[in-house]
Amino acid sequence: MAAPVERLLDATRVREALGEAGVEGAASARLDRAWPWRDGVCALFRAPRRRLERASAVLLPGRSGPPSELRRAAAAGRDRRLERLDGWLLSIPGDPLLAGAEGVLDGAAAPVLLPGWTGGERAVVRVLRYKPLRRLTVVYRPVNGGTGRRLFGKLQRPAALARLEAVQTALAATAAAPALALPSGGVRRWRLQLFDPLPGSELDRLLAGPAAERGVRLAAGVLAALHCSGARLPATHDRRAELAVIDRWLDCAAPALAGCAAELAELQRWLTGTAAALPAGPAVPAHRDFHPGQLLVTAERAALLDLDTAAAAEPELDLGNFLAHLDLLEARGGARRPERLGAGFLEEYRRTAPLPVDTGRLAWYRAAALVRLACVYRLRPGGAALGPFLIRRSLAQSGARGTSMEAV
Repeated sequence: MAAPVERLLDATRVREALGEAGVEGAASARLDRAWPWRDGVCALFRAPRRRLERASAVLLPGRSGPPSELRRAAAAGRDRRLERLDGWLLSIPGDPLLAGAEGVLDGAAAPVLLPGWTGGERAVVRVLRYKPLRRLTVVYRPVNGGTGRRLFGKLQRPAALARLEAVQTALAATAAAPALALPSGGVRRWRLQLFDPLPGSELDRLLAGPAAERGVRLAAGVLAALHCSGARLPATHDRRAELAVIDRWLDCAAPALAGCAAELAELQRWLTGTAAALPAGPAVPAHRDFHPGQLLVTAERAALLDLDTAAAAEPELDLGNFLAHLDLLEARGGARRPERLGAGFLEEYRRTAPLPVDTGRLAWYRAAALVRLACVYRLRPGGAALGPFLIRRSLAQSGARGTSMEAV
């Protein structure tokens, strides 16, 4: 039996399987993104210019098989088996870990449960982001604009909601709260958290233009405020946990990066050995997914989105992840002078955060983030060249090989 990732990247096989399942637009469906699910792979496919709510989610289970919730949903006829892929076709309302999605996507129910936002008018609902077996994000707005204000909703997994609420409550009580996208309401029976739209442009859209340097300095200020907020978060994330995240991604994507097997083995040895040797840093409230796409920037300020993975961690985790995303944007042609941007980011962070920044820990977290991004983007369209580039950049950070970059 072919490994899950190899079946996933076989475009002909996927399209034939979706066609057999009667999926509209299957002949032109393309891989949108994929990620590990247990020891298998979960992926999203959609046809060009097709609305996200009509995209097709495919789960290719590994040795442990599909989750029990999916087996029950399939037995009830809500989800379908894809024999050609040895996988499962999921629908957004039928996603077994997003029970309640039908209500969230019901435009007639929204005015009843969200009257403060819809103004009592029938709502128009659009799916903004769907991560199968993880989370659903929607945007609500009244028909024809109406009198109510637009808002975003995140339908959370049952196991995640209590932790998220504890994180958000802790952060809301700090001076950093005005710079954070915290929920403004919710519908608990749906596990739906509501967020008001924030002004600004995503920072990753600005990094190729004249506003880049100002944007990264604003980003550094927001991160410094978060790290120095003093919030007591319910979860922790240390280097051992970060290694576990990388291992999960490597288990998923390594077959697609077979040409870099020797380099990946070298990096794993270095990351494991160095993680144990580096001195411990302070545990601060960390975002854990801090990158330019998570920041909305205006002329005066920046706001930070998506606090779902926030935990107490070393500050270099967020710093290294941001620098690794600048490397990624450089590879994709989306950042101008990334080394200068990275230097300006670190300079502003050091100026505004009274925290030590250890260069060894920073290099470790940046190298670790690059390995993870190599796996992430290998499982997206156009990732065949990005994966090897990011692995080479990670080796440069590790010092295992000569570097063409400035030291951090």
